[in-house]
Amino acid sequence: MDAADDVDGKAPSRLGRKRGPVYEHFTLASERGNIKRFKCKHCEKETSQNRKRMESHLEECPVLQPTPSREPPSLPPSTETTLQPGRKRGAIYEHFVLSAETLKGKRFKCVHCKKETSQNRSRMEHHIASECTVVDAAAKAAVHRAAESNDIVTSAYSDKMVLALITEDVPWTLLENPFYTAALGSLQPPGAGPLTVAAARSIVLPRLQSALHDAMRRFADTAQFLTLVLDTRVDQYTNVVLLNEDATAYQLERMAPSMDGATILATVQSYLSPHHAVVNVCSNDSSAKASYVTLTGTCMGRVSVRHLAALVQHVPSVAAAFDAAARVTAAVASRPELLHAWTHAKHTVIAAPRSWLEHAIVLKQAMRLAPNELLQGGDGSLLRVADALLAPHVVLSALSAIPGVSSGMLAATFAWSLGAVLHAVGIADDAKAAYASAFGNELETFGELHWMAAMVLDPRVHGAGLSPKGRRVAEAAIVALASSLYPSLEPAKLLAGLHAYTTKSGDFGAALHWDAFYVQSPRLFWDRFSDFAELSAVAHLVCSYTPLTASIETYLRRAQANAPCIETDACIASLRFAHARPVDAAAVAAAYAVATDVANALPSHMVFSPITELEMPRNDERWSKNDGRPLLEALGAVASTCDGTARGGTQAGRFSIDCLDTSVAGCATVRVAMTTYLDLVKTAR
Repeated sequence: MDAADDVDGKAPSRLGRKRGPVYEHFTLASERGNIKRFKCKHCEKETSQNRKRMESHLEECPVLQPTPSREPPSLPPSTETTLQPGRKRGAIYEHFVLSAETLKGKRFKCVHCKKETSQNRSRMEHHIASECTVVDAAAKAAVHRAAESNDIVTSAYSDKMVLALITEDVPWTLLENPFYTAALGSLQPPGAGPLTVAAARSIVLPRLQSALHDAMRRFADTAQFLTLVLDTRVDQYTNVVLLNEDATAYQLERMAPSMDGATILATVQSYLSPHHAVVNVCSNDSSAKASYVTLTGTCMGRVSVRHLAALVQHVPSVAAAFDAAARVTAAVASRPELLHAWTHAKHTVIAAPRSWLEHAIVLKQAMRLAPNELLQGGDGSLLRVADALLAPHVVLSALSAIPGVSSGMLAATFAWSLGAVLHAVGIADDAKAAYASAFGNELETFGELHWMAAMVLDPRVHGAGLSPKGRRVAEAAIVALASSLYPSLEPAKLLAGLHAYTTKSGDFGAALHWDAFYVQSPRLFWDRFSDFAELSAVAHLVCSYTPLTASIETYLRRAQANAPCIETDACIASLRFAHARPVDAAAVAAAYAVATDVANALPSHMVFSPITELEMPRNDERWSKNDGRPLLEALGAVASTCDGTARGGTQAGRFSIDCLDTSVAGCATVRVAMTTYLDLVKTAR
């Protein structure tokens, strides 16, 4: 049996592809191999087996009568059409009636002007909104609103798709992948065409950038602090404004490529600093609103790196300890039989150190290997001294990678890092003096009074690291800040509340107030003491100030990179960082758990577990681990480089070493406070 029998109905049908309705009007006329010709049942004219030609013939067939309309043409415009099964029609069909139904599709007639159009919603909407001269204005407005609503839905879809591609660093070519297009086609709103690369770049990206600029302007109008950069880029965890060369500010929430210029943190209005600046936010228009800000010093992460560089420069035993640790762990990695006497040999995972975190962990590993007589001469004592000196710097590195850390926490850890050197055994007095001098110069150049205010008012610090003089200076700064916020301030009432807070007496005396649940969040803690309005306002201000524009690990990775970073499209970069996923503070604390084990009390199998690689913000630096300067060489470059940041926000002498408590007891208090906080963060998943 051939296909003609199927068409003519002369024999049972066989399995195969289902024929279209056009074949109901044709019979098989001839067949030569695979070539078939069909004859029209109405006019006997022959045509090839081509569906489009067959449909075209039926439309032109002189014998076949056209299919009558389902709607009588005499119906008035107000007559409702009969409901038909199928997909729900839109409101635009209220203005049209079916005029013809052919094999090519249906045609509809406007009930107002009687003009016909194909069954295409966009064309029908365009006709009513723009072409029809009979329809009333209210109907035109309704169609306009419906079209705009659909555009909003389509825009939301395309915006989310483009942001997903940007934030996950997915190549644009995915939009041209046929499998991707087919898979996501069902998710597109009705009437929306496929999202192409050209549309994403020319339409969606400018729309997203405009929305980001609007968000920046709203932020700058209400923010309590900004972050300015004196070149064109910055990185930050929260609330960042970029100051471009044309004095236009842009806000980001994540790290942008490179940051070679000087970094200046700033606050809106006054932070008791004499250096003021005016920023024209998000607009080049001279009539745009200007934000008055106050410059308040450099990034505390950068200051921390300079302190670490000074330590390596003035205390040679630290660099020697790094070398000894790397030598020991490398020997064990190449000759596992050296661990024959070690109980946990089967759990050992040792890798060559590359980043700052890995160097700190390798130092901990080398200290555990010392009892097996794997060290040379006095390397054991060398490692122990270096471990004590580097402990505060490792804690600083961990804190700098966690959002929500206050300037008071970092400043208190500064006091610990200085005290660790001053009280270290086996370090020459001239080396201690040289380091203390370099430390003091950095502190006096970049130190801020509000750092000390945060050291007092941040419950996670609660005055740790401040000397009696520092407490007096901090108290004066708190009163001055409160006076600027509340011109009618009563200092006696404020000081009474401050005394009760610092001594944990009166309204602050209950043990419940100092539970870890409340202490780990300054905002949560001070929200419970809203009756101390002035003191609470100052505490919220100084504790919410963002002291970092980059983590210490990021600074050191940049210093290790040989090649400059790869520039990226500014629009894509800003959107990527503005919509990046939040930092997982618990994951950061867990990654630093071995390095910040100040008491060296972790089980050995945890110390030798695989080193957790911290996820760096995307597009930060295109650096290679295997192609970069060693850490110590990078630190030496940091120490010898004058980066132009010596334009701090304070006058010399306002923040000096004697404001810090560097005693053994004072350092122990800071150490307990910071390690307790890291433990809380690590377990607060």
